[in-house]
Amino acid sequence: AKAKRFILAGDHKQLPPTILSEEAKELSETLFEKLIEMYPQNSKMLEVQYRMNEKLMEFPSKEFYDGRLKADDSVRGITLADLNVKKPSFGKPWDDILNPKEPLVFVDTSRCRNRWERQRRGSLSRENPLEARIVKEIVEKLIEMGVKEDWIGVITPYDDQVDLIRSLLGDAIEVNTV
Repeated sequence: AKAKRFILAGDHKQLPPTILSEEAKELSETLFEKLIEMYPQNSKMLEVQYRMNEKLMEFPSKEFYDGRLKADDSVRGITLADLNVKKPSFGKPWDDILNPKEPLVFVDTSRCRNRWERQRRGSLSRENPLEARIVKEIVEKLIEMGVKEDWIGVITPYDDQVDLIRSLLGDAIEVNTV
């Protein structure tokens, strides 16, 4: 209250509060969001990101930032191939899934017999054993291809899925929720 100026840095569109109660719904808007809404002229968006290939940032750029977010030239087209990760030789479908030149791959499990997620008794979270096993296999194959363990991070939306994947991978690979 006594400062002549203060600066808040962050992204109010990332990691919003998790509200589980209808009574607490009004807490879903953060102070940062309220300030930007009240003083839009004082809000400055940094439009260049330095973290990922443009194919990976395309969805969040369109969905959350009206397409204004751009990838810096240093990362725009970066892939695992640029990090000297060797081409896989595991056969189909793994060679396609793990192609080091492709930054974005979707693995469709919709036709798999054991594709269903489940809830642990007493938990509000979810887990999917099939997807956890696929993640484990992908991570193991990436390491065989020369990807260092500390280059790999697994992100999943559910706490119980984090626990399940960690139980399969151990502590060498970072696994966390969004």
